[in-house]
Amino acid sequence: MRINALTLANGVPYAQASLKGNNKYKELRGKVEFFPWNTGTIVKLEIVGLPANSENNSLGFIFTK
Repeated sequence: MRINALTLANGVPYAQASLKGNNKYKELRGKVEFFPWNTGTIVKLEIVGLPANSENNSLGFIFTK
C-alpha cells in the first residue's frame, strides 16, 4: 500500500513527542509524530544534530508491540 506523503504531512498526529539530547549530545533535537494507518501506526521522525561519528557508528531503534 502506498502512503501519500502530503496527506500524512498535513494530517493531525494522534500523539507526538519532542526529542532533546543529553549533555554529551546537546545539539540533538527533534520531534516524533504518530499517525494511525490501517491497522497500525506510521511514525514520522524529524531529527537534527545527529553526531557525525559515534563510538559505534550506529543508530538503534526499538519497536515493540
